[in-house]
Parts: sequence; structure tokens; C-alpha cells
Amino acid sequence: MDEGELPHTSNRCNLVFAADISGKEMHELWNFLFCFFKIIELGDTAFIILRKRPLQFLHWYHHITVLLYCYYTCTEIRTGTLQHYFSSSNAFVHTIMYTYYALRAAGVHLHSKIAQAITILQIAQMFFCLWIIWIGYTNYHSVPGCILHLGSLYFAAAMYGSYAVLFLHYFIRRYIQ
Repeated sequence: MDEGELPHTSNRCNLVFAADISGKEMHELWNFLFCFFKIIELGDTAFIILRKRPLQFLHWYHHITVLLYCYYTCTEIRTGTLQHYFSSSNAFVHTIMYTYYALRAAGVHLHSKIAQAITILQIAQMFFCLWIIWIGYTNYHSVPGCILHLGSLYFAAAMYGSYAVLFLHYFIRRYIQ
């Protein structure tokens, strides 16, 4: 076994969840990156407060739960998370979303359908993450040696499941009713 390689891992599980991952350090890097950017994203909350706008339940619930998840995964778990999927999907959606916010803050007038499209992207992100969690869960039970951490899967499923419900509710309330 090479230095940094995870013991007792299945190649099939690694191909599905850890392509190009060389070991424990890479898992820790993804955990760190995911959590680091979640802390930076608290800046949008500061802008809302500074502009004296009300914080919606969805906003503060999302920030609190994701920070709890980050604390859990960064302090309790060293391997076996799906952070590389969560981080990349989050970076994709948030790059678009924060670009939109920056343009709006700069006074650029954008079509109202763009905000709706961003909310649809966020909902798609939640279902993508739930799908990845489901694949992880089934691999955990069917692939010998799969090192995914069950506690992380359960926490992430509850978190992304609740986000999906809340974002769908927001979308219906804001754009359909």
C-alpha cells in the first residue's frame, strides 16, 4: 500500500467516488475547501444585515446547518465523505448566483427570469447531491471495502433533503403563486 492510500478500500468504490484521489490527504483537502468556502459565503449574510434587509428562514437555516455539517465532517471524519461532489456542484451554482448578486448590487438591470433560473439551478443542485448520496449509500452496502462514512451520508441526506424541500417551497411561493 502506498503512503497516503486508504486501507481496505474497494477500487470500484474509489472509481465512483475518488477518481484521482491519492489518499487521506485529498479527502481532507475537499473537506477543508467545502467548509472554507461556506465560511466565506457568510459574507452575503453580512451584506443583507448591512443593507437592513430581513433574513429569510431559508437563508439562515442553510448557513447554520451547513456550518454544523462542516464542523462535523472536519472534526469527526477524516475519510469517506462526498465533499468533492458537494464542493464542485456548490461552486458551479454559487459562481453564477454571486455573479448575479454582484451585477445587481452594481446597478445592472437583469431580466427577472435569471433569478428564477438560479433558483432552479439551486434546486437541481440539491437533487444532484441527494442522488450522489444515494449512490454512496448503495455502494456502501454493496461494494466490499467501500470507506464512505455512514454518519456523513445520513447528515448530508437530511441537510440536502431539507434544502430541497425549502428551495422548492421558496420557488413555488416566489414564482408560481
